[in-house]
Parts: sequence; C-alpha cells; structure tokens
Amino acid sequence: MQDSFECGRNVHAASVSSHQLPDDARERITTCTDLDTLAPWRDRAITVTDEEDLFAPEKD
Repeated sequence: MQDSFECGRNVHAASVSSHQLPDDARERITTCTDLDTLAPWRDRAITVTDEEDLFAPEKD
C-alpha cells in the first residue's frame, strides 16, 4: 500500500504530464494525507482534462 506522500506524488505527476496544474490544485494534492481521498485522484489524474473533474466527488 502506498503512503500518502507517494500517492500524492503520483497524482501530481500524472496531472502535470497531461496538462498544467494550477498552484491551488498542486497544493491541495501535496498537502492531502488521506489515502481514501488521494487514491481516486490518482486514478482520475490519468484521464481527466481539468481540475474540476480531478476533484469531483465519487459517483454512486
């Protein structure tokens, strides 16, 4: 299992590789320590096209 730092780093890397990440989004990712929050962000970071989609709540 990844620690929160590693998971956040993966979200950040995936987001930056596909498009520019605003400073506030970068800070939100790098300061988050909750793995249950970071894991969906990590998964979405590969396919989303904007910050709003990255941080969207989980759909049931």
